[in-house]
Amino acid sequence: APTILFTKAAPACVVAATMKSIELVRKAHDRRKKLWDHARYLQDLLRARGYEVGDTQTPITPIRLGDSCALHCADILRRTYGVWVSAVLYPAVRRGNGIIRVIPTALHQHSDIDFLVDSLDAARTEFRARDASRAASLAEAVEK
Repeated sequence: APTILFTKAAPACVVAATMKSIELVRKAHDRRKKLWDHARYLQDLLRARGYEVGDTQTPITPIRLGDSCALHCADILRRTYGVWVSAVLYPAVRRGNGIIRVIPTALHQHSDIDFLVDSLDAARTEFRARDASRAASLAEAVEK
């Protein structure tokens, strides 16, 4: 029988990987410094562009866009720009307060972050144009 049946202990390979991860984290002062630099750069840039990121205390950066915009922007970012972000919608957040969640890493560059924010600007503009067009079409249909 496999070694993980009938036991509560973690498999040896998971324990070894976890121990190595802890060892690397303890030694990675330069990476931690870069990570925080990138997180501050991203959050400052988003705020300067008018995005609401709240008062996050971690590199995990929530960008409040509203439910439909968050979902569509996440899709546009992935399909058009090759940028993967996580859309978080109701019931994980209050209805109407959808966010996309982005997480910079120590391996990103400021140019990567610039690309993300520029791409997000374009995605949000595209969503708003589509949304306005749909609203106009609906209003036209109601008038008929």
